[in-house]
Amino acid sequence: MPSKEEALHSGVYKFYSNYLDEGKQFKFSHFKNEGVRKSMLYSILQKFEQRLFDLIEGLIKE
Repeated sequence: MPSKEEALHSGVYKFYSNYLDEGKQFKFSHFKNEGVRKSMLYSILQKFEQRLFDLIEGLIKE
């Protein structure tokens, strides 16, 4: 069973993926309303974006 933090990460990643075209403010507002701390959300989104950019960069180099 995933921990509460793992579940939060998974939920943020899924939401972010579903609303990729929306701006960061939209995403932050959604999770702020859910009670997620801004610093926690910022950290999760930063990791997600870095992984996404790394994946894209890897595909471009191939």
